[in-house]
Amino acid sequence: MPTTITPTVGPWVTPLQIPSDGENVSSASVAQYVQEIANRLELIRARVPGLSASGSPIRLLAPPAESFRPSGPEWGLTQATPSNAPAAVTLMVSSVQILFPLDLVAGQVVQGYGCMMRGAAGHAALPAVMPSISLVYIDVTGSGGSDPGFSTANGPVVDPSANTAAYQANHTFGNSGVSHTVVANRQYYLRFTPESSTNALVGLRVISGYVDVSG
Repeated sequence: MPTTITPTVGPWVTPLQIPSDGENVSSASVAQYVQEIANRLELIRARVPGLSASGSPIRLLAPPAESFRPSGPEWGLTQATPSNAPAAVTLMVSSVQILFPLDLVAGQVVQGYGCMMRGAAGHAALPAVMPSISLVYIDVTGSGGSDPGFSTANGPVVDPSANTAAYQANHTFGNSGVSHTVVANRQYYLRFTPESSTNALVGLRVISGYVDVSG
């Protein structure tokens, strides 16, 4: 009868022992060594993004950095509260967007995405145009070095905060119901659009973007 080997995320056994020449080999003795190899592979699969089984996505974070923001005066870098982690901050009320590059691999499945942010204190009411986030990409197969522009894979998703108290606290929003297969030769981004119009204030902070992937 066949013996079933079930991999587990166990310790990395060193050294890995195998039967010596001339030894009587039984199913149980072979299974012991195959089990150790299977456990190693399972440990690798659990730790490397993109190797998780479908339905068990890994969350990849996309923190803000100086190179991710526009070159104009609309955005700057500051610190999040209370963690003091880097955060992108609006310096002017505008609709100028910020991009978070994503390191995705062809064949992975995006199952969700979003961001953590907080609105500035002092809103009299929610902004007429609330922040939103989208999953977008550029096709890099174009010739001539021209910028092909962005295409939208999913979104935009609008911040659903119900009141100023919720909006001005650290909160996340996005889409957890995505099923987008990453295509080769595309550079993916999260594209964040800040608040604008009536009741908009400067000082909105984006702490991090995130994407949930499997495959």
